[in-house]
Amino acid sequence: IADTVLCSYISAVGDGEGDALNKGGDLAVGLERVREALLGNGLQGGGGCCVICLENMSPHDSVWSCGGDDGDDEIEAATIDADVQSGCYYVMHLQCIQSWARQSLDVAGMAYAPALERGQFPGAAVAAQAAARWSCPSCRKERRRDQLPSQYTCFCAKERDPPFDPWHAPHSCGEVCGRRLRGAGCAHRCLLQCHPGPHPPCPVTVKAACFCGAAERTVRCYNQEFSCAARCDMTNACGHPCAATCHPGECPPCELEATYECRCGRTRERRACASRDFGCAEPCGAALACT
Repeated sequence: IADTVLCSYISAVGDGEGDALNKGGDLAVGLERVREALLGNGLQGGGGCCVICLENMSPHDSVWSCGGDDGDDEIEAATIDADVQSGCYYVMHLQCIQSWARQSLDVAGMAYAPALERGQFPGAAVAAQAAARWSCPSCRKERRRDQLPSQYTCFCAKERDPPFDPWHAPHSCGEVCGRRLRGAGCAHRCLLQCHPGPHPPCPVTVKAACFCGAAERTVRCYNQEFSCAARCDMTNACGHPCAATCHPGECPPCELEATYECRCGRTRERRACASRDFGCAEPCGAALACT
């Protein structure tokens, strides 16, 4: 089943082995993470244990998976930290997580019940109840009240109440996943068959510029950011070119040395450009505004 899930991805881009664009073997690592999700959840054999009731899950049971999308497929990918937002991808009974979430919300609401009964700060109490969160019992990722699971869907959420098919992973619709992939600048979608667990790195080849913009390479989409290892030469706020090696983020303080005057103009020193604004520690002597 694991090979069936991965076949569309591997047929399109290979398994990452021997790929010159596969920096650090990330494609192979990503595929292995999906395999681990299939095996770790017991889905390879159709079983697995629900973390809430501790009962085995049947391929015919309605389940819920703690994934990172939560049905919001259009979140701007660049704003998402994949490791933080992904959730644990644990699969559990739908009824169990619904009961768990409702109890969590009820407990959170009970803290404000006395204030509501006394009529104290009703607006604040109602707002606090509405802002209550429930969390996954495995990874403790918090979710809003309106994210409480309401129906059984396949992993990619295309099909409601997916029927069991022995040729597909349990709870999968068998179609291409198609979820938005997470990553800076990535607008592509997952090529795997509908699957549990994380998405592998985006394998699409794109043209990308280095941090300083001087060089362009053909790279995998998940690895668009790179340094050309040449001098940055981007213009600093002071007007001088950056002398650092091509780098991410803002340029470091300008270290170009020259002779500069202190604030009062009485002293001249040779200093780095970034520290050109300095005081000489002598009496200023300038006329005050009151004179």
